[in-house]
Amino acid sequence: MNENKNRIASIGMAILIVVLLSALSAHDVQPANAQSAITVAEGNDFTTRVLRDAWDMNEFSDVSQYLNNSGQFTYLQNIQVANGVFSATSVTASPNKAQFWSLFPGYLTAIKTGKVGARYPIQAATYKCLYVAMNVQTGSGDTYQVQWFADDRLNGGTFGGTDDFAVSPSIWKLYSVNLATNSLYWGTHWNNASQWQGLMISPTARQNIAFSVDWVRLTDCNTVNATITWSPNAGVNAIWVTPSGTSRNILVATGVNGSAGSYILDTQGLAQGTYQVSLGVATTCCTVNANVLTVNQTPIANFTSPSFTSGTDYATQAGNPWDFGDSSDVTSYSNISTPSYSSGLMTFSTASVPLPSGADPMLYLNTPQTIPRGSAYRYLTFKMNTQYPIHIQNVPNGMIVRLIWRVGTDCWLVSQDIPFDVDWQTYSIDLSDAFSGSVKEMSPSGCALSSVTWSTSTNVTQFRFDPNENALGQSLTQQLDQIWLTQMNRVASGMPFFAQIKLNKSPSLIPTRTFYYTTNPSNPYQNLAQPNTVRVPKPKVGQASFFVFVPFVMSSQAVPPPSPPPPPDPNAVDFSWDTTGVAPGTYYLCVRLSDGINQATYCSEVPIQVY
Repeated sequence: MNENKNRIASIGMAILIVVLLSALSAHDVQPANAQSAITVAEGNDFTTRVLRDAWDMNEFSDVSQYLNNSGQFTYLQNIQVANGVFSATSVTASPNKAQFWSLFPGYLTAIKTGKVGARYPIQAATYKCLYVAMNVQTGSGDTYQVQWFADDRLNGGTFGGTDDFAVSPSIWKLYSVNLATNSLYWGTHWNNASQWQGLMISPTARQNIAFSVDWVRLTDCNTVNATITWSPNAGVNAIWVTPSGTSRNILVATGVNGSAGSYILDTQGLAQGTYQVSLGVATTCCTVNANVLTVNQTPIANFTSPSFTSGTDYATQAGNPWDFGDSSDVTSYSNISTPSYSSGLMTFSTASVPLPSGADPMLYLNTPQTIPRGSAYRYLTFKMNTQYPIHIQNVPNGMIVRLIWRVGTDCWLVSQDIPFDVDWQTYSIDLSDAFSGSVKEMSPSGCALSSVTWSTSTNVTQFRFDPNENALGQSLTQQLDQIWLTQMNRVASGMPFFAQIKLNKSPSLIPTRTFYYTTNPSNPYQNLAQPNTVRVPKPKVGQASFFVFVPFVMSSQAVPPPSPPPPPDPNAVDFSWDTTGVAPGTYYLCVRLSDGINQATYCSEVPIQVY
């Protein structure tokens, strides 16, 4: 009986071995090494350290700016951003190559807002190694090219471009080019300017070619090495990585000696995340599984205080914030559909009106108190969603916001153009800036004013928000979440200032956080910010972080009951800054973060006035 059992067990084991060998043969993959997990630091990437928003194709805004020349020319069609991939099909061929912008400088003669190069230029000496994880469905002989631009004049100003580089047909590949050492095709070399405001990629020189992009990175060219190991195999000579949760096998290295069983891979061009590393040949993956590689996510901090919205807000202190919780935030409107209010959002539509006039929708915001002087309330921020079926930013045909304010009883002043994009976006403008606060036109002409800017405007009695100038040929639906008009944060020397940062991951994963204050964000470690140890009540959102007596003003508007506070953000970190001994002046707060693998420093976008 035992002999029969042993015979049956042997037969079963033989069958199992045959099945396993058949499975391995079918996929031609060897099992991963037993202890194969590797973690490396994320490379120093411009999008992470400066924009604080990776070009990871998780949002349409990663590529939407000036796409198809802001809707005026068709370089691309079948445009889509889904599942972390940007994809499209080229319509044109060389010399009018298909193109998309990783960084757009901003529109000529318009206010620069959002993540544009005029606000966040690339420092050419620091960031110069470009990586693009891309699949171009093309044949042999196709090429890609990279161009850069000094400002919003684009190729009417200073610009340059690389030679054409070969495209590997119809495979995912991590393409790389050192912009500081590349062979120049035209214009000004990358090294011959201190900074660049625009970066454009042409993924193919041919028409009717489908392509997909997983990520774009611009690094400082410093290597971040990982030693990849595998069971030696003379039949392999290339390394591939597969992002976790996907089936995208991306070629990252060729010319590998498969018999060596190890290879030092520079990972600075890899986006943060986890990858299965495998080996194959230059055209096919995967024959041998190697390591599981994790690229540690760099800690990122965004200051929510001080910020464009953390200072004293005009509408909040007037008794009714422009949060669109109900219709009381808008006293009147015209040239739009009847707005609806739900869950703190105002939704409305604007019909298209042909150029040259375009649509003229108007929202008169509730201003129960005169705005005493524009120089005090200097930051304008609005959070808006735009649904445009073609899903391309089209500024020339009316994706423009305007601010209009009335001074006294009869003078209306009109702001410069404020371009906006599709989907949810938050836009912040410093109206004290010489251009952003200047007046494009006024009514009646002249207005008998000696100086016309936002900062010099006094006794502003009405405030109007024009959400578009629709000439798109179809209706435009928009939603407003909130509009803020705020002052700079101020604190009396010796009093605490309540700062807050929002992290990109749990604070428990970023244990080291050191705060500084500086007069120049380019020198973030100028002064160590001391924590306050005296318990002082934290001010409410939209109120000043200091105590001051203000005149009591009775509003003629019904004030709705206060909304319950939102739940605390688990990734928010508070810091009470003790300003004892801090000389009066204007300072930026900065924070240095470390998670034990990556270290990074960030400064507030707006300053604090210590008086």
